[in-house]
Amino acid sequence: MAANLQDASDNAGANVADYGDVLESTVVAAGGSGGSTEKDTVELDFDLTGAKRYIRPQFTPDLSAANTDTATVSATLVLMGTRKQPVSKALN
Repeated sequence: MAANLQDASDNAGANVADYGDVLESTVVAAGGSGGSTEKDTVELDFDLTGAKRYIRPQFTPDLSAANTDTATVSATLVLMGTRKQPVSKALN
């Protein structure tokens, strides 16, 4: 699996650029000889503090068994709030 995140300033995709570190092609699961079913999860954490308004994940499964591999893959983005607490002006 190889993966990365991209960001852009508008939803038309203008000025899309890679954001943060890239997960180079990495072995996530290796099956047993004679065939097997593998299940695994890959978690990538990104600090989006400097990201532009729009983000998108990209991932590429790299199946290595000649003509026999199949895969079901999906991506889920979990976005959390800021680490800073909001400050409000007291009404007097």
